[in-house]
Amino acid sequence: MVHGHHRMISRVFPYAIYYKFSDNTAEVRAVIDCRRHPDWIESQLQG
Repeated sequence: MVHGHHRMISRVFPYAIYYKFSDNTAEVRAVIDCRRHPDWIESQLQG
């Protein structure tokens, strides 16, 4: 869990997939370049 979301690092570095579970479904919230500043990533996931 990172920033309140599950995170999976993709095979094509440097991207991460942020997702949440609801019921029996995984909802992808964002696919983000990990080279971004952590505060920017968190702000994108909050919105």
